[in-house]
Amino acid sequence: MDFFDRYFELRARIAPFRLKTDYETVKTCAIIRGIADRASAMKEGALPEKSYLAKFFGVNGFSDAETILSWAEEYVGQLEKGEYPFKNGFTEVGYGMSDHTFIVKDGELHIIYNRPQTGYGWWERFSDTLGHASTTDLKNWTFHGPALSTELSTFGEYQVWSPGIVEKDGLYYMFYTGVNRYGSQAICMATSPDLFKWEKCKNNPVITPGNWGDWHEKRWSDCRDSFAFKDDDGTFYVYYFAKQINGGEVKPVIGISSSKNLIDWKDEGFIFMKCCLHDAESPYVLKRGGRYYMFFTNCFRGIDYVTSYNPISGWDIPEKGSDNVFIEGSVCASEIFEFNRKNYMTYIKWLHNEQVSLMYIREMVWNKDGTFKLGKYI
Repeated sequence: MDFFDRYFELRARIAPFRLKTDYETVKTCAIIRGIADRASAMKEGALPEKSYLAKFFGVNGFSDAETILSWAEEYVGQLEKGEYPFKNGFTEVGYGMSDHTFIVKDGELHIIYNRPQTGYGWWERFSDTLGHASTTDLKNWTFHGPALSTELSTFGEYQVWSPGIVEKDGLYYMFYTGVNRYGSQAICMATSPDLFKWEKCKNNPVITPGNWGDWHEKRWSDCRDSFAFKDDDGTFYVYYFAKQINGGEVKPVIGISSSKNLIDWKDEGFIFMKCCLHDAESPYVLKRGGRYYMFFTNCFRGIDYVTSYNPISGWDIPEKGSDNVFIEGSVCASEIFEFNRKNYMTYIKWLHNEQVSLMYIREMVWNKDGTFKLGKYI
């Protein structure tokens, strides 16, 4: 069958399901349509590898249009059998779900998150807004529209990524990755009294790597995926992914900055993530029983973690090949939160060369010895 005959047949098969209004069906249809439409655009000549952004950022490894369309056909077949191929996966309809952060306000759980467009990699369609949703039961979500966007004449004029939020004296501070037109990334900040109206800091970016970092404002530079953490003594820390040059070799590191007032920041250096074959993205830090846990994305391996008894130094980074990866595969951006007296972990699962991304929420149980296990999906 001709490609476009297959495409039109798929659209006709999925059309009756689009009459339904339940979240699972609406979400599934949007993902299938996004994949199929991307395949159609590629067949008509809109090849991702020829785009300016793909060349500029060195992105490669794309699938062909026929393969992508076959994924959509497989998902339609499952839907016709009464199966939901993306069950337990959460996302805003029409968008993917990537790096995110949680915060509880007045008994309601809020999430701020990246919004990549379904069917496209971030290099093809700008992730130029951060989404905002909330829930009281982890099952029914209210979407509030974008919380923050890119803006000309600011550092984050091209994309905005990976938010992290802390609260101080009734004011919420969001640390996020601003990306300029050269692909250079830096940590920017915005504040809000209510999680809805955000005002960007006039001095953005507020954090860039110290002299140890491989960073420049006018070329691709890694300084992203910030996480903000408040320690017991009132000190705030921001952890972020960066690169360091040592003896001519570029190495993955987690940069650290500290502050007492969330305005003035001190560079605390970096943690060399020698366990990673590639990058160490999306750090998340928590403290339990006097011990610090850092969860992060060990790229091309899965979700990993290390521990320390000091927020800056002493992290037990293993050698390559002996890491603590506990969720393997194309997963990233794990977060941990407590809600209604239960602990949960979230992570993002990527499908099909980042054309589809979904967030999964699972119960998390801590053992007395400081270890943990993941339970059922929400």
